[in-house]
Amino acid sequence: MDRESIVAAVEGWGYRTYPRLEGGEFGYARLLVAIRKEPTLEHYDPQRLRFRLRDDGGEVRWRTATWLVPVLESGHICPGLVVLTDRRDRRVEFFTFGGTVEVISDPSVLIYAFKSVAPILELVGPRETVSDHLAYEAEVILAELEERWDEQYDTGFAERLSEIDPATLYAATVNTVLQRYRGSAALQQAYSAFYAALEKEKGYLSARGLWPSQPLQAGDLVLQPL
Repeated sequence: MDRESIVAAVEGWGYRTYPRLEGGEFGYARLLVAIRKEPTLEHYDPQRLRFRLRDDGGEVRWRTATWLVPVLESGHICPGLVVLTDRRDRRVEFFTFGGTVEVISDPSVLIYAFKSVAPILELVGPRETVSDHLAYEAEVILAELEERWDEQYDTGFAERLSEIDPATLYAATVNTVLQRYRGSAALQQAYSAFYAALEKEKGYLSARGLWPSQPLQAGDLVLQPL
């Protein structure tokens, strides 16, 4: 999408998601977030946006964008949450496996265009959808890996995550969760729709050459020696 198309796409919207072009069981390919000087009162109006951005030196920091204090740098985002908040402190949250954000500054709107080769997952509640459930699983996995990382290196976990190709991290995460479910009849029964989606997603990735011949567990990928 070019600049004009993106500006036109958010007219009448506070944020928009775009499906993965070739399908798949989870998430979206793109997320557009529009921050305006004044709320329209016609839809959800984000006034604040938080995400982790990697700078040119490789350092990852949380960045907070508002109309008065915008984040104007485009670049690579670190895997983790993207959080939108409106004037009533209502939050809309997404989880990414990494990707990029492009910032478009227009006289009437600031647009943050997120895209990734891995799905962008929307969090809508306590595992209410399969995408929300996968985001929950991914957050748990990364939190556990961060604890193990800090025991060994103390700092630099976010920077390590931001170095990993999003598609590779996504495949490793799906593989980690899928192997756990394959080993538990109780989980398969309790979360049958989610388990079915995991199996379908593996098939989807395999058919497109996106599933490694020897898939890694997330821990083996992330905690490789520096």
